[in-house]
Order: sequence, then structure tokens, then C-alpha cells
Amino acid sequence: MFELGVALRYLKFRKGQTFLSLISLISIAGVAVGVAALIITLSVMNGMQNDLRAKILGMSAHLVVTSQESSGFGNYQQVAKKIEENKEVTGTSPVVYGQAILKSQQNGTGVFIKGVLPAQLTKVTDISVYLVSGNLDGLNPRKIKKNAKGPVVEGIVIGRDLARTLGVGLNEDLLLISSQSVSSGVGIIPLMRKFKVAGIFDSGHFEYDSNLAYIPLETAQNIFGVKNKVSGIEVKTKDSLQAEAIAGKLQTALGPSFWVRSWVQMNRNLFSALKLEKITMFVILTLIVLVACFNIVGTLMIITIQKTRSIGILRAIGATRRSIMNIFIYEGLIIGAIGLVAGTIIGSILCYLQAAYKIIKLPGDVYYLSYLPVKMQLSDGLIIAIAALAISFLATVYPSYKASRLNPVEAIRYE
Repeated sequence: MFELGVALRYLKFRKGQTFLSLISLISIAGVAVGVAALIITLSVMNGMQNDLRAKILGMSAHLVVTSQESSGFGNYQQVAKKIEENKEVTGTSPVVYGQAILKSQQNGTGVFIKGVLPAQLTKVTDISVYLVSGNLDGLNPRKIKKNAKGPVVEGIVIGRDLARTLGVGLNEDLLLISSQSVSSGVGIIPLMRKFKVAGIFDSGHFEYDSNLAYIPLETAQNIFGVKNKVSGIEVKTKDSLQAEAIAGKLQTALGPSFWVRSWVQMNRNLFSALKLEKITMFVILTLIVLVACFNIVGTLMIITIQKTRSIGILRAIGATRRSIMNIFIYEGLIIGAIGLVAGTIIGSILCYLQAAYKIIKLPGDVYYLSYLPVKMQLSDGLIIAIAALAISFLATVYPSYKASRLNPVEAIRYE
């Protein structure tokens, strides 16, 4: 193509054009830096979002079925069977929710209690993967052996941060103080139960590791006064991304007396905030590309001045104004495309190195991550490419228009 060939000739490094070549390189470098920054930042945002989602789904079920009644519901075995009739469901686990105070000899703190059946719990969460010491046997009443010196002491599984707060380790005793009360010789006192630490987990998510504790289901029913009822049924599905659609089907099947919520609904605010941050960072970093494209404007204006004679000759031999405009548009797009490719390569290499070797570490006691996660997505790359080329194109409009308006007679009069 005639216009493209001329555009490439204008961009070639020639003797005596060192300044122009330097300006072109600066323009390319500016676009490359902006594109690389966009790729790295969006990849980090994607990595953090995926890592957070994995941690949430590792400790939480994809769906939670609860009753419209605050006291929970009985016949949960039949409800679970009805839920499992859905082919997309892979497991269910009855659960009793409650709040209580856990007290050790050193400290005490309020916690969120889950009463569970360990065999069912492992079907809907990855709790067994996150255990760093002990096991779930202490949550199974059938496996609790009597202490030779006293009564049966049931097990409790707590998070690592909670264990640090309470100053306890494996097989140490904890006292659970419930909001329920019982009558005694001295009047009404809170219901208290002694537990032994049977396991400690580390999910990497501070909210779980510092506030969550598991106890046997039947024990939780007694402590929180719900007898044979449960607070809800946690459900795992084949595809976590389809959880909302499956929740709608289960809601229809179970009827209005139940409430089916997906993990997306329960964490909507968190992921909406992350999405907003990602969009904000994209807009802010796109300004880097925009600033770089002002260099393209300057480069094309300088080329217009230096190539006045050439433009005049082209117009004199029959080149139309449209052709002159196309020459300078192609020049700007070539600069933008080279910067885009260079930035994509740089950004991708840096993301790969971070993903493979975890170069950038994070303090685990401050962040819920020990390293900076990255995840590149093709859709983000396409959006960045379109944005960079669009800005590069807009940067060529004014210089190309000015070049096309040159009068050929005036351009070559003094040559």
C-alpha cells in the first residue's frame, strides 16, 4: 500500500535525523510502559480476586439453605435428600450456627461457632486441606474416647490466629460460654462447656482463622437450645460459577419456606469492591498511555515540519489529501502498535516471573497473602490493546489533518 510504505520510510532511522528518531523511541517507550503497567496491575487484581475466591470457597459452601424461621428447621435429612436430587449438587452438610465466648487460661474472645458432622463437612469445604495440626476426629462423638480421669471432653477445631489469641495449642482445654442460660443453686448462669483442641486450621483468610470454631453438631444443638433442629444446610456444587443459577432452581424446588443463598450473594459487597477497584485502576493507568500518546502528536508534528518538501512533492505528483492523512495516521498507529507489542511482552514476562518464582513477598502477619498473586486474562489483554490503539489513532487526527492541508506550491517554492 502506497501510504503505508511512505509512513514506514518516514519512521526509518536516517543519518541526520537523530533527534526525530529519539522522539519516536520516546513515544514508543511511553506507550510500552503504559501498556506494561496496565497488564501487570490488572493481572495482580485478577490474581487477588481469584485467590480470595479460592480461600472463601475453601472454607465456605457454594450454597447455604436456611429456613425463614429464625429458630431453624427439623427433618433436615429429608431436606438434604431433596437438595441432592439436583444433579449439579455434589454434597450437603447440616450445620448449626451460633456465637459464643471461648476462654483459655490466658485469654478469652468472642467467636462464631459452627456445629457440624465432620464426614459431611469435608464434602462441602476443604477444611481437611487447611488443617496444620490435629484432625477432625474430635468432632465425631463416636470417636471421642473417655478420659480415664474424668468425663468425656469433646473436641473443637479452631483457626491458627484464634489459637494464637487464646494462647493454646493442640490437646489443650478451652471453655465455651454460650448465650443460653441454665438454672443452678446460685441462680441463672450462662451455659458452659469444656472442650479440648482437636485440630488447628490455617486457611490464609484472617476472618476465618481468627473468628471461626467447629464443634460437634449434636453438642451445638444442645448448647444453643435448638434440640433436633439445624440452622441450615451447606451445599457444594459441581461448578461454583453456576452457583446462582443452581440456587434459583433449588429455591423453586424447596418452596418459599426456605431461603437459598449462593456464595456470590453472601460476598457480593466484597467482590463488587474489588471489581470497582479494577475498573478504577484501569482508568487511572490508561492515563499513562494517554500521556504517552501526546508524544505521538509531537512526533508527527515534527515529521510534518521536516517533511514539508516531501509532502509538497507528493501532492504535486497527484497524492490526495486523504492519502497524506493516511500516511500520518499509519505512522501514529505503527508507533502505538510497536509500543503495544513491547509493553505486552514486558508485562507478560514480569507477570510470568512473579507467578513462577513469587519474587515479591508480602508480610503474612499484615496481609492474608504471603506473596503477590498474578493471573493474566485474554479479555483484559484485548481491552488494553483496543484502548492503546484507539488512543494512538486519536493522537494522529490533528497532525494528519495539518499535513493534508499543506499547499504543495508553498511547500516546494523555496526548494
